[in-house]
Amino acid sequence: MRDEVLRRSRVMLIVAGAPNRLKMFAESRHIPVKTIYVPQNYTIFNTNDIALLKTGLRLPTNNFRIGIIGLPIGPAVEGLYYRSMGWGRVLKGGAMASSILFIDVMLQDFATCKRLIGPFTPDMLCVGNLHVRNLDEHPCLGDAGDPLILNDTVYGVATYGLGCGNDKYPSVYTNVWYHMDWIRAIMSRGSSQKIQYHLIRVWLLLLLYMCG
Repeated sequence: MRDEVLRRSRVMLIVAGAPNRLKMFAESRHIPVKTIYVPQNYTIFNTNDIALLKTGLRLPTNNFRIGIIGLPIGPAVEGLYYRSMGWGRVLKGGAMASSILFIDVMLQDFATCKRLIGPFTPDMLCVGNLHVRNLDEHPCLGDAGDPLILNDTVYGVATYGLGCGNDKYPSVYTNVWYHMDWIRAIMSRGSSQKIQYHLIRVWLLLLLYMCG
């Protein structure tokens, strides 16, 4: 993977510590985004679909509503159940969730993903409870960017799904482990390794608001 493209962050705030996106909590924090890092080989066809955000301020580490999630030290394991969470629509054409919701989904093997989805590359993961019919647990509109988690470690970032609640096809996530060399390269630049690591690990669990 090549270097990175530096993007202007426009006016983007990280809203941390707000499990209900419609309420303001005393522990909530608004943190400005200073820089957005995107791979140079990102494409509109969902390959290398990942970004890192560098904040203008440090997030508090003593706030019970704000947590840090770990980066993987190995690849995701097929056949295990992973948890995805977000504030997307609760059903096709329905309202966005006010409180954060989660689903537990099985990681499918590469051959199954490629057979069902078609264009599928090693930088992707696909998940779905394909063995349980009529179980409409899938990411929906508004869930792009949701983390895929196991044991306090993030393995994927939601990219797209083939319809809300489609039990015949899996949903696609960016493979975080595949991008670890690029992530480490970004982490090693600028400020200290410790601060960079904190900034990069925490963003995946935060609700992002675009302003303007």
